[in-house]
Amino acid sequence: MTSVASTGTEGAATALLVLIAAFYMRGLKRRRGADGRMIARAIIFVSGLVLFAIALVWPLPWLSGSLFFVHEGQIFILRMIGPLLIALSRPQGLLLVGLPRPMKRALVVRPLTNARVRTILGLPTKPITATALLIGVLVFWQIPRFHDLSLASPWIDLVMHLTFLLSGLAFWLRIFDLRPDPKGTPFGIRLMMLWLTMLSGIALGSYTTLKQTVLYEAYGLGVRAYGFTPLGDE
Repeated sequence: MTSVASTGTEGAATALLVLIAAFYMRGLKRRRGADGRMIARAIIFVSGLVLFAIALVWPLPWLSGSLFFVHEGQIFILRMIGPLLIALSRPQGLLLVGLPRPMKRALVVRPLTNARVRTILGLPTKPITATALLIGVLVFWQIPRFHDLSLASPWIDLVMHLTFLLSGLAFWLRIFDLRPDPKGTPFGIRLMMLWLTMLSGIALGSYTTLKQTVLYEAYGLGVRAYGFTPLGDE
């Protein structure tokens, strides 16, 4: 099975991650007198970018097209661990400061000054929407037909990974938004969001582990090349 990395899309992922890191460091440099807390947040942010690089550039993309369990690890980084670290670091302010003025005007100022666009952009971060997206995206791409399609087409695979990453960011940004109402979310609701997410993951993981039939036929040849059985891989 040809992996996404072999198509060259890892180059675009590398360029994007480097660009984001450059904007962040530019913003950090402009914020003079950074204290220990800001440095800790910067380390967490960079750690999140490094995990994204592992998932999207190397080494996981080279194996994710052949081994189901590696692909699932890649997905876990993109939707959970990576976004969690990015949201925990609260990078919005530094990224905004680090953006060049024309880009800031086009990507931030103009959209946020339009009430309709601002409402649309805010929908994915609503507690119900963010939780539904995180769970729904995972369930959708675990359907064998759609999961196997992502292995056959690098463009579908790219869409899959983007939906995981964006839904993860929307969810974790809401979880770590500690502002009071009405902009923030009460602790009880955030706890419920985490509880529902964990239950869905446990249910889906248990089914995948305990079933007795192979679900994802597209991994067949690649799995055997690495010495695994398809059922054992899943």
